[in-house]
Amino acid sequence: MKKIKYLLFLIIALYVVIPTCTLALEGNDDNVEEKENTNEVKKEDNNVETSNTLDFSYQTHIQNIGWQGFKRNGDISGTTGRSLRLEAIKMIVNGYNNPISYSTYIENAGWQNSVGSGSVSGTTGQSKRIEAFKISLSDELAAQYDIYYRVHVSYMGWLGWAKNGETCGAVGYGYNLEAIQVVVVAKGSTAPGNTNDHYREEGLKVSYSSHISYVGWQNYVSNKQISGTTGQSKRVEAVRIRINKGTNDSKIMYSTYVHNSGWQNEVSNGSISGTTGQSKTIEGIKIRLTDDLAAQYDIYYRVHVSYIGWLGWAKNGEAAGAVGYGNNIEALQITIVPKNGNAPGNVNDHYREVELKVSYSSHMSYIGWLKYVSDASVSGTTGQNKSIEGIRLIINKPTTNNYIRYSTYIHNRGWQNEVRNGSLSGTTGQNKKIEAIKINLSDSLLQDYDIYYRVHVSYVGWLDWTKNGEPAGYIGYGQSIEAYQVLVLPKGNPAPGNTTHPFYQQDVISYQTHISYVGWQDMRSNGEVSGTTGQSKRLEAIKIKVDSSTAGNVEYSAHVQNIGWMNFVSNGALGGTEGQGLRLEAIKIRLTGELANKYDIYYRVHAQNYGWLDWAKNGDPAGTRGASLRLEGIQIKLIKKGDPAPGPTAVPYREGRWEVRDGHTYYYDLNNKMADDFAVIDGSKYFFNSLGHLIAINAKKVIDVATYQHNINWTVVKNSGVDEAIIRAGGSYWGTSHSDVESYSDDKFDQNVQGARDVGMPISLYYFSAAKNNSEAEKEAQFLINKANYIKNTYGVTAKYLVYDVEYASDSYGNIGRHNNISRDTRTNLIRAFVNKVRAAGYTPMLYANKQICENAATGINISALLDVPLWYARYNHFPGDAGHTITGWQYTSKEIIPGIDTYTDSSVFGDFV
Repeated sequence: MKKIKYLLFLIIALYVVIPTCTLALEGNDDNVEEKENTNEVKKEDNNVETSNTLDFSYQTHIQNIGWQGFKRNGDISGTTGRSLRLEAIKMIVNGYNNPISYSTYIENAGWQNSVGSGSVSGTTGQSKRIEAFKISLSDELAAQYDIYYRVHVSYMGWLGWAKNGETCGAVGYGYNLEAIQVVVVAKGSTAPGNTNDHYREEGLKVSYSSHISYVGWQNYVSNKQISGTTGQSKRVEAVRIRINKGTNDSKIMYSTYVHNSGWQNEVSNGSISGTTGQSKTIEGIKIRLTDDLAAQYDIYYRVHVSYIGWLGWAKNGEAAGAVGYGNNIEALQITIVPKNGNAPGNVNDHYREVELKVSYSSHMSYIGWLKYVSDASVSGTTGQNKSIEGIRLIINKPTTNNYIRYSTYIHNRGWQNEVRNGSLSGTTGQNKKIEAIKINLSDSLLQDYDIYYRVHVSYVGWLDWTKNGEPAGYIGYGQSIEAYQVLVLPKGNPAPGNTTHPFYQQDVISYQTHISYVGWQDMRSNGEVSGTTGQSKRLEAIKIKVDSSTAGNVEYSAHVQNIGWMNFVSNGALGGTEGQGLRLEAIKIRLTGELANKYDIYYRVHAQNYGWLDWAKNGDPAGTRGASLRLEGIQIKLIKKGDPAPGPTAVPYREGRWEVRDGHTYYYDLNNKMADDFAVIDGSKYFFNSLGHLIAINAKKVIDVATYQHNINWTVVKNSGVDEAIIRAGGSYWGTSHSDVESYSDDKFDQNVQGARDVGMPISLYYFSAAKNNSEAEKEAQFLINKANYIKNTYGVTAKYLVYDVEYASDSYGNIGRHNNISRDTRTNLIRAFVNKVRAAGYTPMLYANKQICENAATGINISALLDVPLWYARYNHFPGDAGHTITGWQYTSKEIIPGIDTYTDSSVFGDFV
């Protein structure tokens, strides 16, 4: 009997406990909480029934959790008591077109556009809370149903029920919306609970924080509370300001004036304005509201400034602070009041700004830097025969847009590039005197100010005042500035003195030369020597400019080794070359415009082996040409029209001469030496034979090399005057023991290709043929094509020509080539087969042949059948004018000594033959 009672007790216990355990095991704590809250809703009004016919569900995206599962009509979605924000919602009504629309209010973004069934409202991955939402049914459903909804807000709990598009939530408090419930009921049914207090909205509130020197960021404060410090000599370096209801359209905007940087770009809603870690104080601040907020509210703010105290209240974007005094903002207060409400205090004297002031200093010869002075005080000395060599100027309120700019004219160097805000203009330690200055303000400052200045010139005295970037000084007379004064005045004020004669200039021609192993010399002027004499150093480049108030330019053209006459350049541009080791050999200089009407320009040069030549003028050549002689020095002068030349003018220039006699053309240099090899004349390369006869113009010196030339120093070869290389790729074994064509590669092929490529020399390839028929010729062609493809892919070199070397073969042992005795027609046909295959591969073929094989009627070549093929003709010591073919290249020797090659080398000339 006891066992039966015990069993009954156990059954009852299980009946009670199991449902509870099952509930706990079915889900997480959130689901438990939602079940309990769902029951709570039903207890509020047992007479209200949810719709059982509308297929309606919803889900929420929760901080640190993500999307929860869909909830049905009346269930809780979200969490309570865990301080997790609700970030997005999604609602679905099945079976209807556009059945529902809903919108959310997102922190710092405001109300979002309404979305429809199945769409997301809110954000994910942005850590932004939803503060309110509203839901509406379509007209079709609204006629049948009411939709109720409420929210759970942190620190507030559940608010009342809203319905049918009413706003539900708590905006502007900074609290999280944590959970929602949504209920759809039959139209006109009783609400699921209390419908009061379903929406709360806090008034606009501003919060702000300051970054304090030696402290860092302070906590946010609000509503006239002090951010910063007073009486501790600590500066505010940056601020962050935010409002509790900022959106994309309605913002708080603010800007700070940073010491020596000026007003910064506006930022908004909690962004940093100012600097951190740079030890820069804020001197001013502007704050404003935008759009709807600006229409409803005024924002007031004031600052506490060191050594001044609290200034008055500014509002709505006005400037507050003290700019240009060097004092720190130490604290600030901000508050918001309804539009046109009472100010929080005195609104006078909220902003102070000092007038613009310039300070300036001079570096004096034998003294060094003087102290800064201002307000038209004298900087420098008078009557002590000491020159100003450098200047510095500063203003008391420099910013990105507000600055002082200035330039100096240095003797023999001309006007220097403009500098700003305390930078050096001029020189120190170089004993270079300043002859003139220009001082100006930035365009933003010139709207409100004029800057005046004048100079004291040695042996002349004080000149008159000038302003705003006009020159002041005494250029070209050899005098120096000894002192100067500067004064800034508000726009429209009269000048501080007479402004008639602030500047005098004698027209100056200045020039500098680039010297071998030295580089650029300092600028010279008005007849001074630039360059060297007696040191065997070449001039390689020159720059010439003219400083004058007269309209016009100076233009000049240099005659350069291996180039000839270069194009005219002007006003300080490079004439000649730099870094190429090429000598200047002659020069032409001329004036243009009014300068040419006012002056003759004279110049003379110091030439190798001749010394100083006579003076040339106005574009005539000075120097030598055709003798490879370097210029070593130059003098240039401006002479007023009608005045005598500065010296003899008989022989300023020497050059070679061309002669035509006995049907041949000759060239003699200025030393009367006849050209008998390659020669560069006026920038073009020519070739003359040993008799001095002109053979080719636009000539190129070409060598052909193979393994027999051993290890070649290609740099030396290139510098010796060789223009191109034809490199053996390989050939066919020519002995009669070889029944078929058998190819070999040249042992130095890769080494030679890479060496020539590295010095920038154009490359062609050749193949020594032993073919007896078309088939063998095509095999040889393919071998050479493969080599050409190889160097293109490996070395990035495209062969200029693929050359077919066709000649008889024999040796001193009595061996003769397997191909020597084929017929003339067969040989001509196999050359054509080679040419066609090379052309089909995209390369240019060339035939190499000599007089012996071309003129053999039995076993040679019918050259007249190959007139379309470029011909490289070998005939030593005699030009092959009777070859019966227009030749492209002439191999004139097999025994030339080329620097960089330790054996005899074949040499050829390619070009336009005369």
